[in-house]
Amino acid sequence: MHLALAKLLVQISNCSTNMCFQIQEAKERNPSSPMNDRCANEDHGLEVYDHGEEVVVSEHRSIRWIYIVLGSISVAIGVIGIFVPGLPTTIFLIMAAAAYARSSDRLYWWLLNNKLLGKYVRDWERHKSITLPMKIFIVFMIALMTSISALFAVSQILVKIIILSAGLVGVWYVALHTPTRNRA
Repeated sequence: MHLALAKLLVQISNCSTNMCFQIQEAKERNPSSPMNDRCANEDHGLEVYDHGEEVVVSEHRSIRWIYIVLGSISVAIGVIGIFVPGLPTTIFLIMAAAAYARSSDRLYWWLLNNKLLGKYVRDWERHKSITLPMKIFIVFMIALMTSISALFAVSQILVKIIILSAGLVGVWYVALHTPTRNRA
């Protein structure tokens, strides 16, 4: 059981780095779906992304349910990440999209068309980068929250050093390794 769950998590993480949103395939799988008209509508700002990877809904009902549960947990963590500085939002929503793409067309399109959450997934997939103002905001929030945590939340010096070190790693990664674009 643990091996099967580990394989599912690897599949989700592999897909999250190379998502493909293929509207045409969803239409072919379920041509009568009411989501097709909604998702194909250009007013929603959706595009067809084709990275050569075909996402197929699992034929096994139990596997689909596992993907739905993992996707829903990822959505919940992503939503919490909107309000909690330091907890990432986008990666959890990308993982949710990957899980939903393998389990439920309806949930997949719901996530992509969601007014609050869909923009994170679509923006990352479209640009594979973040804007400079957003990068500055992220670095500032990491530095602020780790400083507050280290100074006021803990009293042990070793824990303070660990918190500050984790913050420095986060700032280093976002500042130097996350691609930046100049325009939104």
